[in-house]
Order: sequence, then structure tokens, then C-alpha cells
Amino acid sequence: MYLCAQIPLWLADEAFAQVVQEGADDIDARIVSQGESQYGLTQVKDHHVTPAEFGIVLTRFAQMEAATNGSFSCFTLACPSMSSDLATLCCKLDECRSMLEMYPETHPVTKSTWADLRAQAERMGLSVDVGFLVRKVYIDRAVPGLNAERVSRALFADAMRRLERWRDASVEALDLAYEALIAKVHHSRRRPLGRSEIESLLDARIALVERPAHEAASVIHLHNWSVELFDGPADCSLDWSQHFERSTRKVPPQRVWQGELLPELDATERELARSGMPRLLRLRASACLSSGLAFGRCFAEVAGYVVELQQKGQVWRSDAQPEDGYEVHATVQDGNDRACEDMLVAIGITTDLWRDVARYVEEIGLCYRTAVRIYPRTGTGEFALASAAQAVAFAAQAKQTIRNARDSYDVRGANHLFLNGPIGFAVFLGQKLRSAGEFQCYEYRNTGYSPSCRLPA
Repeated sequence: MYLCAQIPLWLADEAFAQVVQEGADDIDARIVSQGESQYGLTQVKDHHVTPAEFGIVLTRFAQMEAATNGSFSCFTLACPSMSSDLATLCCKLDECRSMLEMYPETHPVTKSTWADLRAQAERMGLSVDVGFLVRKVYIDRAVPGLNAERVSRALFADAMRRLERWRDASVEALDLAYEALIAKVHHSRRRPLGRSEIESLLDARIALVERPAHEAASVIHLHNWSVELFDGPADCSLDWSQHFERSTRKVPPQRVWQGELLPELDATERELARSGMPRLLRLRASACLSSGLAFGRCFAEVAGYVVELQQKGQVWRSDAQPEDGYEVHATVQDGNDRACEDMLVAIGITTDLWRDVARYVEEIGLCYRTAVRIYPRTGTGEFALASAAQAVAFAAQAKQTIRNARDSYDVRGANHLFLNGPIGFAVFLGQKLRSAGEFQCYEYRNTGYSPSCRLPA
């Protein structure tokens, strides 16, 4: 995350050429000045740094300086906090550099500040050439919460807006650019990322959001748990709040889903299509996952609909480019009744729901020929899906997994779908379900699961 926040600052320097993340905490940046390459090395620590640890880092910097005959123009330690002794050293280091801007190295004032710096280093037990410290070692200590994603995102956006090229980019566009850069850095470890490649990536992601900002869209409000006051008016508002109760997680019985709510969704889709309104849908929802699945199923991907919604403080779009290399983990196992033609599907993103699902289906005597469990390869959790690119990738792989399992086990009946995760994922998955069979969805309540909507094939 530190690297992503730093890249816009490097882009402000016309001489910046490329960056390489060598390891978890090593970053190399190359500057080309007057045809000659210069390199900078940054070591990132996501914790409080003590004098002893700084001494180890400093020794490594000095060794690299000697081994490369001085080809590094600077060495930087980046950390969120440090000991008081190290903070004092930083202040004295700044004083030395300030004096050098006004006086030559031989001036008495300069010599005095250098002597103070040397004394502080000795008190800390550091054996180092003070000249090397002053000329080449920097400490980035103005980054509170270095390991906090929110801070990194804000620093990135602030630095991007200081560049003329992206000065007017929206919050949504910069969010998408940040996510794309995070993914690119993650998949490019030990491979140089050149300036033009970085700029092209940022331009493309920002354009993806900035274009829709001026693109006609149909705004739909969907109310379940309460009637929310969303920003701006809606072209269509679906108020289902009378059938829901947040405190008890009450959801409508199946007869209401099938007899009222799903027909209302279908009628809304037909009206939008008949009137020629835009198929870019800006959805604002306070809704359960079953509503998200039903909405996506109604406004399907194959019908040309693109859904945009707010998620995790970001703008997620269903036409986001799937993140390269993102993988889900799936297991397929025999069910409890080989003669049954139905299939059990459990998708856990925020938590592993399999134990609760297995208990519930046993209690109600649900039969199924096979069971499919799908979850993030990196593990479940609140932040298991960090971006629209990951959500789209997960939804596509989940659909394919379900189709493959149906084919392998010759499943001809319904898919009994249990899901936890973000509402945005539910919508994106719903958009892809038309070619994966009929789905009986279930909603989690305080007392366990209950059947919700049944989505036709």
C-alpha cells in the first residue's frame, strides 16, 4: 500500500522511469537524468522502528552503497512510527541538510550541526559515516498508519490531484485507479513497472469511471431494511421495506417473493426496456443478499445491463475488468441422495458458512445429489473482496464452477444457494445466473436460514 501511495509522487518527477518491488518491504525506483540512470531504494516497515532495527537497516544501506559503487542516489526508510531517539536523529539530520543549503560543508555552522548528528548517532550505538547519512539516507516518517488501507488510499488520491493530468479526477475514479494499481503491483513483484505502463493503467481506470459520470444512466433505489435517503432522485424506486425487519432479520415468505416482489422487478425491467432508458443502472440499495441476487438476475448481463453501486466506500461496476490471477477455491462432494436431482451451493466470502448450512439442510431434510462449496482462495473475511475487479472475477468463476458441477453430476433440478458476502457481489453473481439452472435462494436470519426467492433458469 505504501508503494501505491508513493507512485504519484514519483510521477511528479519527469525523470522517474520505473519502479520494482523486489520483496515484501524493498522498493527500487529508477530515475533517468541527462541519460544516466540513478536508483533509489526504499525499505518499508509497517511497525514501530527502534534504534536497533534502524541500525540493521542502515548497515544494509551502507553495504549496498559500497557494493554498487555509489549508484544509488538515495536510501529511504518508511515507517509509521519510531522511537524518540530515532526521531531526534531525524531532526538533526534535517538540520544538517538545511545548513548545507546555506553554507559549505567546511563552514563552522555546518560542522557544528554535523557534530551534533554524529553525537546523537553514537548515543544510539550507530556506527555510520555521517556524510553518508546526510547525503543519501532519508526517513519517511510523515505517514501515520502506514499499514492502514484507508490512509494509503487517501494519500494516493491527494498526490494524484496534485498532478495536472489527473487534477479533476473524481473520488470514484481515483478509487478505481488505486485498486488497479494495487493489483498491478501485487502481480508484478520483481518485475519493473515502467512510467508509461503505470500512466496508461491509471488513465484507463480513471476513464472507465469518468466516462459514466457523463453517460446517461437509470437510477434505481431499492429499499429493504429501511427507506434510505440516497443522494439524488431516482428514476425508479422499489420500496419493499414493509416486508423486512432489520432487528430480527425478518424477510418475506416465499409466496411474497414469488407473488409480489419478483413480478415487480420484472415489470420494472420491462418498463425500462420499453421506454428506452439507459442500460447503465446506478443502484442505490439497502437490501438483503437475496434481493441483490434477484435484482441481478432480472437485469442480467446477457441482456446488456451494467450495474454500478457503492460498496466499501468505492464504486463497483459489473463491467469491471476481472482481476488477473484472482482465484477462488471450490470443493465438490457427493450429496446425501444420489437419486435427488437438486444441488447444494454454499458460497462463503465473509465467513465459512458450511457448518450452519449443513445443520440447516439436515434439520429440514433437504436432499441433494452433490454439494459445492466456494470461497476465496486467500480465506474468508470482511475484506476478502477488496474491489469490483475481484468481485467480478469471483462471480464469473463461481458461475463456471456451478455449471461444471451440474454437468459432472448430471444435475437437472434446482441449485439451493446459500451465500454470505457484499451486496455488490450478490448483484454481480445474479447477473450471471441465467445459464446456470434454477436457483432456490436462502436468507440467514437470527434463528437460522429460511427460503427466500426462487429464480428461474
